[in-house]
Amino acid sequence: MQPVEVTSLKNGEVFSTGEHELRVLHTPGHSAGSICLYEEASGALISGDTVFVGGVGRWDLPSGDYNTLVRSVKTLYELAPASIYPGHGPCGIGSGKEQIAEALSYLGES
Repeated sequence: MQPVEVTSLKNGEVFSTGEHELRVLHTPGHSAGSICLYEEASGALISGDTVFVGGVGRWDLPSGDYNTLVRSVKTLYELAPASIYPGHGPCGIGSGKEQIAEALSYLGES
């Protein structure tokens, strides 16, 4: 495998893939360095392991923290994304905000 150049991403930074403008959102809680990527034009949220359809990423592993995760999920809820694309599992196409509301409920924050 060829080496890959790694660039640090900063919260709020916007970068282009050529077709999409993605904003970096620091969403700690699952892990200290968790991020999501948000495309405002389409309302698409690449949620990684922060939010899944039907739940959230674990917070009981090293650098995870329940209260921090709750704050991160609340921040994502305020975005009201149209769709979510988690790191694994099904996507929430057309139901992003509802999926995040369900995640908050899962966390006991309904």
